[in-house]
Amino acid sequence: MIGGEHEAFLGAIFKRPEDVTNRLVYADWLDEHDHPGGELIRLRQQLALPDLPKAKRTTLAARERKVLAKCDRDWLVLLERADWKQRYLQVRPANEYVADWQSRRKRLWSAPAQKAMSRALAAFEEEIGLPLPCSWKAFAHACGGGRLCGDWIWVPTKGGDMGQRQWSVWKTATNEQFDRLNVTAEVRSWIRSSVRFGNGSHGDILVWNTSRVTDPVRVEYEVVWLTSPYQDRIETFESFEAMWNTRVAETRNADGDEARPFEPE
Repeated sequence: MIGGEHEAFLGAIFKRPEDVTNRLVYADWLDEHDHPGGELIRLRQQLALPDLPKAKRTTLAARERKVLAKCDRDWLVLLERADWKQRYLQVRPANEYVADWQSRRKRLWSAPAQKAMSRALAAFEEEIGLPLPCSWKAFAHACGGGRLCGDWIWVPTKGGDMGQRQWSVWKTATNEQFDRLNVTAEVRSWIRSSVRFGNGSHGDILVWNTSRVTDPVRVEYEVVWLTSPYQDRIETFESFEAMWNTRVAETRNADGDEARPFEPE
């Protein structure tokens, strides 16, 4: 658990994620304490510039990857939850329901609730025996459970479970059971080690294919959208963040500015 002065700085950034000053003040403090996060914060501020030349962006991105490898993942999640809070606020509805929509997350954003979420995520990792993706953990802190473009995304409760532990449904499945469900050979090759984290809008399921690590530094897994009953892939994404970005963009393109791609629980 991250505590002390780190907790105060990270809490201030999470409270006002749009405030660049808070991030840069923290970066200065991190530099003074020989923490690689100071450089990471500055790199990301530069990478956020819209008119950054391509060659410069490539150089900075490569350096960011090297610095990321030096950062503690739990610390990284608490830093990046602020970015997910901004994403959450950016997809709010442009109508009279804004106040209600935003208020449904105020309790989650409180300091006690954030600590409880950290404990729940740690309990879930211990239960499944695998590290969870950084992008999804930061999402859980900032957004909580809800519907992403019609698909239900789970987050753990304070007890650590998700969806009555349906994440483990395939671990003991037999070949005979897979035969009855017509599960393809390709899906069988990895489904027993997958972790389910959501339901599709038509009975499909969302899982992490933990046999394919797409980003070892951030522990990101391939996301697979499977048909029900788990016969074949519908779509795949390189990470949970990539899935979010793709689905939100699709919804906005289809429904205009008043689209509500994420509905909080």
